[in-house]
Amino acid sequence: MKTGEVVRDAQGNTYKVGPLLGRGLWGKSYLCRHGDNDAEVVLKVPLGRPDFKGDTPVPDRLLDQLRRAGAEQAALLKPETYGFLPPPGAPGPLEDETPLLVLPRYTTTLDRRINQGCTLSEALGVLVKVLEHLKALGAGHGSHGNLRPSNILLNDRGDVFLSDVATPALTAALPALAERGPGLPATLAPEIARGGAPSPAADTYAVGMMLYQAVLTPRDGDADGRLGLRLPRKGLDKGALVALKDRVVERLKQEDSNPRFHARLAERLAAVVNRAISEQTSPSPPFRFLRPDDMLPRLDEVRALIRPEVTSVGKVMLSRPPANQVFETGEEVAFSATVAASAGVESHEEIACGIALYDAESNERLRDVDCAYTVDRHPSGRFRFAFKLGGVGPGRYVCRVAFLIRDSGHQPVTAEAEFEVRAAAGYVPPIQPHGPAALPFDRGGDEAETAVTRADGLFEPTPIAPPKPAAADDSDTLNHLIDPSETLANLLDQVAEEAGVPLRPPAVSLGTPSISIGEPGLPAASTSEDPERTEPMVSVTSKVPQADPLSDIVGAGSWTDLPLPNTPDDELSAPDLDDIPEPAGPNPLQRLIDTIRGDTYLLYMTIAGVSIIALSILLFLLDR
Repeated sequence: MKTGEVVRDAQGNTYKVGPLLGRGLWGKSYLCRHGDNDAEVVLKVPLGRPDFKGDTPVPDRLLDQLRRAGAEQAALLKPETYGFLPPPGAPGPLEDETPLLVLPRYTTTLDRRINQGCTLSEALGVLVKVLEHLKALGAGHGSHGNLRPSNILLNDRGDVFLSDVATPALTAALPALAERGPGLPATLAPEIARGGAPSPAADTYAVGMMLYQAVLTPRDGDADGRLGLRLPRKGLDKGALVALKDRVVERLKQEDSNPRFHARLAERLAAVVNRAISEQTSPSPPFRFLRPDDMLPRLDEVRALIRPEVTSVGKVMLSRPPANQVFETGEEVAFSATVAASAGVESHEEIACGIALYDAESNERLRDVDCAYTVDRHPSGRFRFAFKLGGVGPGRYVCRVAFLIRDSGHQPVTAEAEFEVRAAAGYVPPIQPHGPAALPFDRGGDEAETAVTRADGLFEPTPIAPPKPAAADDSDTLNHLIDPSETLANLLDQVAEEAGVPLRPPAVSLGTPSISIGEPGLPAASTSEDPERTEPMVSVTSKVPQADPLSDIVGAGSWTDLPLPNTPDDELSAPDLDDIPEPAGPNPLQRLIDTIRGDTYLLYMTIAGVSIIALSILLFLLDR
């Protein structure tokens, strides 16, 4: 096959041959277009005599083995037993009986992603899926035997496929290929290169080599191979192990990861790689992983250590009999929750714990609650957090607990439970001490969104009226220009007299009382209101109780981050709230301006005073 020609298979399907995609151990792959629907497919055919360079003649036996390897590969893919193997297209050889594989085209390969500078998290995720596929392949075919980065295919969704599984004919041709070809892949296990049969231990060796290549390739990639990375075929020495750990930490600092686990991840990744690419296979441990089952959990743990997380939180279990959620005053409210974290989280100190207690009726968060907790490790790896609350009064409550990995930045995983506390016999409510409160004061008509709404029916004492000022002289007013006889009552009487209609009955004199009753030592107060007298308006500041600023500063939705757990013998201790400064009020000048604005009399007097001062200054300037 050559680029540009059109080939036909035994069933009459035509394909236009495109560029060469690559060369494997037994064949070459071309990007082609189907003659009927112009769809892109990949055609793979065995190597021929022109594909081998050099003066050494190519024996016919080797060419026959390669053709049989292609036929065995087509037979392995045809039943579609494994979902991770590429599904074949139209089966059948070419017109010249050359075995032909028609495969779908995939977006990229692991080899291309490594050379483009993929993240360490991406490489570990792909290799974990590869080990899962090898585990499934071991239950049937046995092993892959020909793993390398270019044989791991990836589609647009990130699904992983394995190609070029080693067949008996290919295994038999490996020694001859090593002599005449460009050399065997560095990911091929040493025992297979020496003519041994493929085994699961050879697959774990290949996975370890690919992981080493992914770590040592720079973050910006090595697309042209200028770095010339050499894979250690005989394992790692102490110097190479130290360099590998340093490289892992350097890569993690450039990626999205939890810095708390960098050192642990580097240590365990180096241990996995060192064991996987060991030249010796027994005993295991400490030498090579003999099966993918042995390597899979360790590599999955390394991947999880990049960003560990709390995977689940169990139901909150009260320390009461089933269907009983009632406690009594005087006893501690106890409950527990089970927390599961991703692999690699070894201590409860790496898990941040928070608790919040709410009143079920008002949904108001309660503070200053005595709380303590202890942590036990279950054999399954889960953490059991046991909580105790003290000093909880009668009522119905909702308790919420939250957990997350420290320094992870993840959202906390929460769980909650409802319970009731009833008053025991002889219960006496404790005296609640008065907390700090801000002094109420008038802000001068500030009607912002934070203004306190006055409650209905709020009782305020009636202020005592100030003494009335003395009557003003008539010379200072216009009263001396008004005739006293021209009052409204006299005018109405005159009109009625002219019309001959009596407007009001004549006044009847009741006589002078014989006895005058009054307060001894106090002057009699006059109840008559004089309309001619003007009284200044007095501003009375209403004392409205202000809300506690502590509830506005410390939000009801915040969590209380609990300290490290108490030992079982320790007493309960409540978390301390930080001292919160009082809100700063307006400055004296602003307070004076607000007072003048809220009082009409003061506003009038202020304007008059300013006008007098302005006129005085003007007269002074005119005299000069």
